[in-house]
Amino acid sequence: MDTIVDHIRKHTLKRYLIGIDLECTCWPAEMVGAPDRMEREVIEIGLAAIDMEKLEIVGTHSVLIKPEHHPVLSEFCTSLTTITNEMLECAPLFPEGLDQAMGWLSKFNEDYAWCSWGMFDLHHLQHESHRKGVELGLRSTLHFNAKTLYSQSHPRLKRRGMKSALDHEGVKLAGTHHRGVDDATNMARLIIHEQGARQASRGAKS
Repeated sequence: MDTIVDHIRKHTLKRYLIGIDLECTCWPAEMVGAPDRMEREVIEIGLAAIDMEKLEIVGTHSVLIKPEHHPVLSEFCTSLTTITNEMLECAPLFPEGLDQAMGWLSKFNEDYAWCSWGMFDLHHLQHESHRKGVELGLRSTLHFNAKTLYSQSHPRLKRRGMKSALDHEGVKLAGTHHRGVDDATNMARLIIHEQGARQASRGAKS
């Protein structure tokens, strides 16, 4: 079965793969009167860039974003993400924050595809961009679902969370789980490790 990198190389000639992970406003499921899931807003865009030729991480970036409709984070959200209201006091709103993320991506001269662990990140970026009247900038045709691709190449793996995949690869979780930049970086580390292990296995068989 193809690795994540193998699959992406078959579908695009882009040199770089950008892992993107969002953190959003959230509330406990049992909370009475909690806002609807569709009202969630991005509070962090985490990015990690892989050079698919050299198989190495060549940059990471975090953009914190101040939510508009529910500007005060719940205690649950802060406990989950470690992002506090104080951290977001001077953060940009979504349109400017998205511009900052795209500005960081501009260094790769559009020579990149991007991925996320599941489809939530793509769908939410599309939803919030439409809701707030801004152009996303990231092309959905260059998006790859790393979770699905990894599951296809490891069909015996029962749990499909990224931490389970890292454990399966023997890669230790780094940083803080549920921080966008750390989760994006861990996804990149997983992708690189999977490809390196597969190439080593192919070399041993030849």
